[in-house]
Amino acid sequence: MGDLRAIALPGTGPEDVAVDAHGCLYTGVGTNQILRISPGDNGIDVIAELPARPAGIELLGDREIVVCANEAGLLAVDIRTGETRILADTVGGGPLYAVNNATVAADGTIYFTDATIEPGLTRLWTSSYPPWKEALFAAEPTGRLLRRSTDGTVEVLLDGLSFANGVTLAADESFVVVAESTARRLSRVWLTGPRRGRDELFVGGLPGEPDNLSTDSTGLIWVAISGTSVPDETGVFAFDTAGTIAFRHLDTIGILSMVSGVRRHGNTLYLSSLRDPFIAAAQLITNDIARVEFGLSAASNDSEKLGA
Repeated sequence: MGDLRAIALPGTGPEDVAVDAHGCLYTGVGTNQILRISPGDNGIDVIAELPARPAGIELLGDREIVVCANEAGLLAVDIRTGETRILADTVGGGPLYAVNNATVAADGTIYFTDATIEPGLTRLWTSSYPPWKEALFAAEPTGRLLRRSTDGTVEVLLDGLSFANGVTLAADESFVVVAESTARRLSRVWLTGPRRGRDELFVGGLPGEPDNLSTDSTGLIWVAISGTSVPDETGVFAFDTAGTIAFRHLDTIGILSMVSGVRRHGNTLYLSSLRDPFIAAAQLITNDIARVEFGLSAASNDSEKLGA
């Protein structure tokens, strides 16, 4: 991975980042604003102000983005007008407490996480790291993976998750992967084929807490690692659909105090940070991808299993 370039923002804490076909970046900051960063030197626009802090961000067609807005629910924002509509704020007659990350299928179905049903726990996310970590690890596993169908129906696919965080679909949409931060693992639910409806370990034994996830155009699943047991260590991994490591960068990453989101666009890797006032960009070096390192447990590769 090449040197990081900082893209300064008029706000702090861009937890996630999405990139459209024109190279525009979308993110949300701690002032509850949604920002669009145009490529080159074409400026930064505030396109919306939300009722709660934005977390995960995904494209929804050509005109909208999906925004996970914690206790305000799952929202859609028109990128031209800033008009905001609620996609989901309840499930089964009860509230959503901490909508965290989302991924959108080709037909418009949205998979998203509700990190915990303990009100207020996610507000510690932006505090100093030790209290945040202690509170999360002490919490009961009450996170949920949900699905919003195109008719607006919302259902729970998986519950009892250990702080449900990032979520992403396989490139062929055969399964969905969800990050469990405090368990330091990735789980998956099969959506098609003979294993449809089955959940299983995808990757376990991660060296730190997985945060937001994304899938690139080659099918690699990218994972932000927000922190490890080593002070100030953070980074990113990428896995193929068998759970084999294709990329690993874990270190004290210079200008970033924490990596909370990762998005690949071409050969550029964008890293977002819940703690910093910028998004970082780095060029992927040709030899970066397909560099395999061992030591994690992969559900579909017995030679790499470790406590799976």
